Amino acid sequence: MPTPDAGSLDAGPLADAGTDAGAVIDAGVPVAPETTITQRPAAALSGTATATFAFECDTGVCTFACSWDQEPFAACTSPASRSGFTDGRHRFEVRATRDGLTDLTPASEPFVVDAVAPVISLTTTPASGAPNSRPSTFGAPQCNETPCRFECSLDLGAFAACPSPITFDALSTGAHTLSLRGVDEAGNTSAAVTHTWSLVHGWRSANATNDAVCAVTGDRRLACWGRDSSGQLGLGLMPGTESGPESRARPTLVGTATDWDSVVAGPDFFCGKKMSGAVQCWGNNFGRLFGDPLVMSGAFNVPTPVAHRFTRLSAGDATACGIDAMGALWCWGSGEFGALGDGNLAAHDTPTPQQVGAATWQSVSVSNHVCGIQTNGSLWCFGPNDSGEVGVDPMTPALGTPTRVGTDTDWSEVSAGDQFTCALKQSGQLFCFGVNDLGELASTAPETPTPTRVGTQTFTAVHASGNGACAVTPANEGFCWGDNGRGALGAGSNVEFATAVTRIATTTPLVRTFGGRRLRCAFTTTDGLECWGDNLTSNGGLGRGVPGFEASPVVLDGTYTSVAITTAPFDGPSTGGCGIKTTGQLVCWGVGAHLGRANVVSSPTPTAVTTDTDWTEVKMSLQSTPLSVTNQSVPGHTCAIRSGLLSCWGRNGWGQLGNGTSTDSVTPTPVPPFAAGTTWVRVAVGNSSSCGITSAGRLSCWGQNQQGQVGDGTQVIRLSPSGLAGTANTFTDWTQVSVNQRVVARRGNGTLWQWGSGATSTPTQVDAATDWVEGYATAFGWCGRKTNGTVYCKANAQAAVTQLDTFTDAVRFSENPFNACVVRASGVVSCFRWSGTAWTAAGSVPGTWKSLVQSSTFSCGVGLDDQRRCFLGRFMGSFGDGVDERVPGAVLAP
Repeated sequence: MPTPDAGSLDAGPLADAGTDAGAVIDAGVPVAPETTITQRPAAALSGTATATFAFECDTGVCTFACSWDQEPFAACTSPASRSGFTDGRHRFEVRATRDGLTDLTPASEPFVVDAVAPVISLTTTPASGAPNSRPSTFGAPQCNETPCRFECSLDLGAFAACPSPITFDALSTGAHTLSLRGVDEAGNTSAAVTHTWSLVHGWRSANATNDAVCAVTGDRRLACWGRDSSGQLGLGLMPGTESGPESRARPTLVGTATDWDSVVAGPDFFCGKKMSGAVQCWGNNFGRLFGDPLVMSGAFNVPTPVAHRFTRLSAGDATACGIDAMGALWCWGSGEFGALGDGNLAAHDTPTPQQVGAATWQSVSVSNHVCGIQTNGSLWCFGPNDSGEVGVDPMTPALGTPTRVGTDTDWSEVSAGDQFTCALKQSGQLFCFGVNDLGELASTAPETPTPTRVGTQTFTAVHASGNGACAVTPANEGFCWGDNGRGALGAGSNVEFATAVTRIATTTPLVRTFGGRRLRCAFTTTDGLECWGDNLTSNGGLGRGVPGFEASPVVLDGTYTSVAITTAPFDGPSTGGCGIKTTGQLVCWGVGAHLGRANVVSSPTPTAVTTDTDWTEVKMSLQSTPLSVTNQSVPGHTCAIRSGLLSCWGRNGWGQLGNGTSTDSVTPTPVPPFAAGTTWVRVAVGNSSSCGITSAGRLSCWGQNQQGQVGDGTQVIRLSPSGLAGTANTFTDWTQVSVNQRVVARRGNGTLWQWGSGATSTPTQVDAATDWVEGYATAFGWCGRKTNGTVYCKANAQAAVTQLDTFTDAVRFSENPFNACVVRASGVVSCFRWSGTAWTAAGSVPGTWKSLVQSSTFSCGVGLDDQRRCFLGRFMGSFGDGVDERVPGAVLAP
């Protein structure tokens, strides 16, 4: 409604106080009109825009006079307009006249003309190189005019109003550009100010099962990698084995959603929370550990919605627990030995979360037992108590309800491992209790239910898994202790377990660790991930793009004339190989004394043993024995020939190094020829014995002799070459020898001889044939290759020699500890297995080869192109390709 001019005056006193002020009253006495402005321009006009005002008087017919910027009043009509104003403040006035009476107080309205665009600037800006898991924030922009509003354009998008300060979350990696402009009150738009910055990949949340990892990326996508045996990668793949195509060696995106917030893990399943709070789970739900009774038991290979809403979640092998938004603790799954906290120690299961007591909790951790911290800082545990892992004497085998551990109220974090628990105080002091068979308590003390201080440092985070744990200090240094199977310590060491905190071998600052029993990872201070440990079972779970299991041969470094390998059980500390390059240089790789260098027990790439270039042959014991913690002498032994000189190194407890002692050696030691004036031309090694042929055609063996494998007619250990028993010691035409628990050797006259396990301790001719060209000692007997390219084998239980298949193109045997494998002229390697009653075909080895050595865990050889190749299991640098899973390495971006 128009507002009258408050300054209008009447021409005279009112005759009637009840009559409207603007009316003609009584004897027709006129009253001066009141002037009202009914339409005005915006508070500020841009440039030379026209200022337009509309106006009226209170009643009757009026004429008007207008004044612009205090000019003389001049007649005007409504609406009145004018253009061409300069920048600054201006004023419009108008007065009405009626019946000769003029409004003595004109209506007046100021207005502003703004022809100049504002000038803006950015204050603080995000720096390049930050992880995209953190918001990119600009400080409040500045404008030289008030008021001033801001509009933003991200990466050439449309301009839109933006807040102050300006924050962008979940951007993709790479370069981004913000364009910012200001708009003043008059609508003038400033020149755009731009800032370009780049983001690197970062992770928001991550967790691991025993053999897989899932994580939320900086742009809130979900990525998983490792083994997918139960659908735990969420990729919709069919479950399989660690060697199948279902494994992923680098992070792989799961679906297209970009609203993931966090992820937690059970033993072989994951659950992820969305920004909305919705939860989805995937993987193995056979124990109904998803926590939703409506989601049936089975394997789910894609994220599946579940009903629960927990802010914290933890799962063990058979039980899971979560804390809801109100702090209530809920558990489900198996309740045997009190694991559900419901007071029932008997075997019973529930797929439905059941509340545990009425207390409020801040954290929970589940293994076989359950421990958690209540909101008052007290520590409580329940479930199985075989070793005091729930904080009471093991004489009480289980606790069915939460029981307080001690009386302290300053606990800040707890993590449950296998039969032990570690908990962190607010002061940073770390305590563990429970079993201590493998150094779980970071000490050599016996197991205890009493929290025992770990180390002398203070820590900011702790994570226990399997039979060990890791923690991070305020200086962002990581330490682990306990079991070192598959390199779980992350220290690159060969010990079986550590009874003291051991520094993780990385210079990258760490924030916290997580992982399964032997696959472990850590967040860095820049939201990166580094992982270490079991890359084999997880088949790429370290996320480095390197599978733990290579089904097909991988081309490696350079050209070689021969390759030998050594292996151990998966948890053993010796693996790798040696080879002679076409340059005559002897190089070795992996972990163990076979590296041949003092104080060097690990080399992930082939490294020269010496500077010599006249090496001609190298052999290694294929099967080796794991180390004990107290014996750091690496198992297995290696022998090699250079210019007729034979040297051996490694384990020597049985005299297998042939140097006259039983002392181990980590560097090559000479083996004296057993006949003066001769040199060595061939060498072969078994687990704990060796044999060699001299330039004079003489053959001798040494080392372990319990099964007569030295061939000297006794079962006495021989510490150096001493010749064979009987007439075999007079032969000067030995050309080839193969050593296992049995020894098989070939003479120049085409005969084949054997001694050792399954035979006698004196060399004996296998048959009357004289067309043998090579013999091979197997775990079950012997095999021989004939001049016509056929192969025959005889197991200990066989009465007769059996021809393997009908091929006639065998060119050499492929070393294999269990099967009989033959390299054929085409390069194909065909294998045969002794079933206990017959030799049966065991298929062909992938690839084509000049020579191949096979072990129970991995294989390496020389291809037809002379390139070194390896396949099957990668572990501890076994391929010599620079990969050592025992030390942390960066996870690749998806």
